[in-house]
Amino acid sequence: LGQLSAVAQNLTKPVTTAQKLRSSDNQVVYLMADVGDCDGRGDEVIGLLKIGTKDLYLFDEVGQTRKVDKAPCILDFYIHDSRQRTGLGKKLFQTMLSEEKWVPVKCSVDRPSEKLLGFLKKHYGLERTIPQANHFVLYDGFFEREGEGSNEKASDVTRSRKMLMANRYL
Repeated sequence: LGQLSAVAQNLTKPVTTAQKLRSSDNQVVYLMADVGDCDGRGDEVIGLLKIGTKDLYLFDEVGQTRKVDKAPCILDFYIHDSRQRTGLGKKLFQTMLSEEKWVPVKCSVDRPSEKLLGFLKKHYGLERTIPQANHFVLYDGFFEREGEGSNEKASDVTRSRKMLMANRYL
């Protein structure tokens, strides 16, 4: 599955391998399997989501460098091509968020594919990125503390978004 993920992302080598997992102590892989049936079909692994934490130097919304210890990172995410667009990716991602107690906007994403960017936009409304030099993608809100904006401008943007969301349901 790691090899299929690499092919889907046009990478020269897999990001997720058994050898890399053995040598890392801060990564977790969530696997999704399709259980076999009574016709003799065996279980098939159809999805993977590799996560971990990393100490990163990141740019915030105003371009200041910040060191973030143990930043939650999405490192690899793949659902087999034959099973994409069926809700399985969302189910796998939601399971991880629930188990890890992570919030999507607080996750950094390592070298995301266009499909992953589209997935995060569609399912979690993540769209506005904070440019980084290290190939990670961060979303607007990553540096905000729970319940407060990082500055007046960010607070106004958040307030405007909440009002837009509320108006959609009226």
